Amino acid sequence: NTTSYSWQYNHPTNGWTQMSTSSSYNPSGFGVGTYEFRLVIVQSSGCTDMRPSAFLVVNPDPTVTVTVNNSTVCLGGSALLTANVVRGSPLLAYQWYSGTTSSAPNLIPGATASTYSVPTNIVGTTWYRVSVTDSGAGCNDPFSPSVSVNVVNDPVVTGNTIDDFYCPGETVDMSVTVTGGIGPNTYQWQVYDGSMWSNVGTNSSSYNSGILPEGVHQYRAIVTQNSGCEGISGTFSFTMIGSPEATLSSTPASCADNSGTITIYFSDEPLANAIM
Repeated sequence: NTTSYSWQYNHPTNGWTQMSTSSSYNPSGFGVGTYEFRLVIVQSSGCTDMRPSAFLVVNPDPTVTVTVNNSTVCLGGSALLTANVVRGSPLLAYQWYSGTTSSAPNLIPGATASTYSVPTNIVGTTWYRVSVTDSGAGCNDPFSPSVSVNVVNDPVVTGNTIDDFYCPGETVDMSVTVTGGIGPNTYQWQVYDGSMWSNVGTNSSSYNSGILPEGVHQYRAIVTQNSGCEGISGTFSFTMIGSPEATLSSTPASCADNSGTITIYFSDEPLANAIM
């Protein structure tokens, strides 16, 4: 009693077509798509067995690219890399690499997810790329093109020069200039009440104090930019003096050329030294 085998392929035009008469069959040469196969077993005794169909799915080889949400950040900022895989099978594994050149040759231990959060504790430019291992039979294992992330210093916020003392009714104009960092500037002015800083003003590089009561006053400006970029100005500190109270004394005139004297003493404002 002999057994014969017929491996058959369901051709879309020709129908079931014999592909092999061996006991095993390894399909090859098929392009991307889904293919149906079956096995027909015939014995010399006349017994026939037609096995259920088996389907072969041929996927295109995967390709991978990398995107980054922030390509330039300040120290301590956030930059996230994402691997974007097109085609291939669902059986994917990832490995990230870095370097100071676009070849990014250095394997990053433990970086095996589809995303990677870039360290931003050192100023400079670092390149990254990812390899994808596709466990699907016959699939290629591609590398992505490399992308760079640039880490820069925080912005420097410099205030204008103001006076130390102002008279009653005067207002104080404060302004700042920004150098360094990356991205558009957002301004937040703050005033100090002796225990905490509170927000005042609008999103502007300058601020006018308005009329203030007598005493010492302190202001500052906080500037934020792209992810992680922040700078704080030095403190604008000045004193609003009150209207001085004076004591008047005089010495009467006497004979000859002595015309007498008038003396004014400002007891509460030692800076007051003249009469207008």
